[in-house]
Amino acid sequence: MTSSSSSPSPSSWEEVDGEIIMKVPNKFMNFPLGFATDAGASITKLAYRSKKDYNKGQLITPSDYGLLRLRIFKMADVCQIVDFLKENCDVMETGNGSGFENVTWYMTGVITQHFKAKLEEEFGIKTKLCSEVLGIQEIVKVSSDIKLGCYELDSKAFNLATARVQMMAKAINKVLVLESNRQEADDFKRKNDCCVCASGEELKESEISQTSSNSNFKGPVMELLSTANYAEWAEKYLKSSSNQFVAQSLFVLFGSATVVLLADEEFNMKGVDFSGAAGKTLSGLVEEMLHLQDFDEFIKMAERGNMNKVNGLMSDLKNCEHREEDWYSFFPDDYPTFELGKLTTANAKGKGIYTKDDLAAGILNFQASSLSKFAFHNCCIHKVDRVYFCGSLMKYDVARSMIATNFLTESFWHSLEGVGLMKPFFVHQPGFLVVLGLWADNVKLTKLMTDNF
Repeated sequence: MTSSSSSPSPSSWEEVDGEIIMKVPNKFMNFPLGFATDAGASITKLAYRSKKDYNKGQLITPSDYGLLRLRIFKMADVCQIVDFLKENCDVMETGNGSGFENVTWYMTGVITQHFKAKLEEEFGIKTKLCSEVLGIQEIVKVSSDIKLGCYELDSKAFNLATARVQMMAKAINKVLVLESNRQEADDFKRKNDCCVCASGEELKESEISQTSSNSNFKGPVMELLSTANYAEWAEKYLKSSSNQFVAQSLFVLFGSATVVLLADEEFNMKGVDFSGAAGKTLSGLVEEMLHLQDFDEFIKMAERGNMNKVNGLMSDLKNCEHREEDWYSFFPDDYPTFELGKLTTANAKGKGIYTKDDLAAGILNFQASSLSKFAFHNCCIHKVDRVYFCGSLMKYDVARSMIATNFLTESFWHSLEGVGLMKPFFVHQPGFLVVLGLWADNVKLTKLMTDNF
């Protein structure tokens, strides 16, 4: 395990001047057009072969690997994409006489419609807008060649999820003991046809037998609740055996909307669920509630903030003068209850006091909690035990940590009840998976055309 802030960066890529430069097999660069776009409803992802590295498809400095550059364009800059490609992309001959004049190249993303005609006119090509599913499916199939892999498990998220489940398990056991004691007391009273002892004294607690803890809990999480070596347990049950994707599994693509894809044994993808409450919704909440349009700045605020200042906790509900033993008293004060619960005045202790940073943390966790539950329920429905999260949000440490915490909490608790242990994974370069897959599809198309010449 590793803390999210120290997740290692594989040597197969580096970030330079706002671009990701990926080292890929040379055969992966055999694509005459030299670019692919994934223009989503909020940002556009571009994969391209740069004139800084190539001349007419050949590396300027020969190497054992090719260089593929990845770049993001914000919505305000979409109209600059074609001009950027004309100036910076190493486009080989694609028009009449090239052998590729009849090829229809793959692109994706609804916003591509806004520059598709200009793109085709400037480069003398034909393009087709296909589903994002095609991109994810193809990149997963070739992932071993470009060594994508996943981030290591975030230890902070793991420890917090473990602590929450321990709290819940202890509370449940105390309630079971309490209810059992009451039942035995009622049975004793009915047996003696009265609610007082022969001496006239009230029934004493010492006369009620105690029950053992809940024996229905089972599975690997029982080991977690009783071990002192969390890292060893996580290594045994949560760590991926390799950097290869495993089928059958789910891929949750978080973009302007969220799409859940089910991968079969051959990594053929099928869309199984969809939610419109995703990235576009999150951006809207940030703009309206924080008056902020810079998403990177929002993430920095969330990293600084304390979501417990805006989320409801047990301490916000309890009456400190209440001394009776009941269900609520068994939970510690810092156990979470209601997402963004302190934003309303309809609380026993009134509206919370918080900063904009705290609100940013609460908003991000609200989205993370919803996404985690959405993914977990799909795991249960489709009977798979691992889910791969992807999409640009997953590049942020704080977002991955929140999603992992919420997902593992759900997974650990349901595992105690006999449901299989569900495991979350976060793919490297999560925002570029679709466009990388489209690039791979176009490379395949190039090979097909070349073989048929």
